[in-house]
Amino acid sequence: MIRIPVILVCLAAILPALASPALFYPAAWSQAVVFRFIVSLFLIFSVFIIPQRKKEILEKLRGASSVLLPLGAFVCVLSLALVFSKDTYMSFWNLPLRGWGLVNYFTLVLFALLAFLLLRKEDWKWVWVSALGAGTYITLVALAQQQGLLAGILVEYAARPPGTLGSPIFLGIYLLLVCLLALSFAVSKHGKLRIALFGLALFFSVGILMTLSRAAFAGLGAGLLFFLA
Repeated sequence: MIRIPVILVCLAAILPALASPALFYPAAWSQAVVFRFIVSLFLIFSVFIIPQRKKEILEKLRGASSVLLPLGAFVCVLSLALVFSKDTYMSFWNLPLRGWGLVNYFTLVLFALLAFLLLRKEDWKWVWVSALGAGTYITLVALAQQQGLLAGILVEYAARPPGTLGSPIFLGIYLLLVCLLALSFAVSKHGKLRIALFGLALFFSVGILMTLSRAAFAGLGAGLLFFLA
């Protein structure tokens, strides 16, 4: 029972690697359905886990203002946007092809809150390993698409491969997140692990360059300035 939250968060972390049209279509809507299913399982198991770890969770909540305040502000802004929306139905549900809508954003907030409350400090290493592993796989897929490898399996893209995410813009933004994640771990580690993490961050940077996404370039530049400042 204790390991179930870790498994569910790891499944959510590798979900972008499974974003194939053969598995999910429309991609955004069907992935959101899978994610909501994961969050639903998370919520069900939390009913049994929270009473067992009540003291630990209450102690965590007492010093959680840096986490709860941004989440609360995010929910308030979304709620105000819904109240003043010209089309509340569209704002809440949106379209399947887009996968936006407050129902999905609120699910993300609930997932973040449950992960914060139920995962212990030593559990997060498995989440980061899952995220970096998924990023590595997605970058390899994008590289294979651009180089024409596995032509009978993958669609070839001479420029701007989408990887498994369906769009080079989405791919660039996703790789930006895992690149900065690898870089943040690299600066705090030592020895061979530090070298491996820097190499992984460089590998993700190559993937970002393949997408030719200006937003990802700008984000990468801002991230590098943060680490160099």
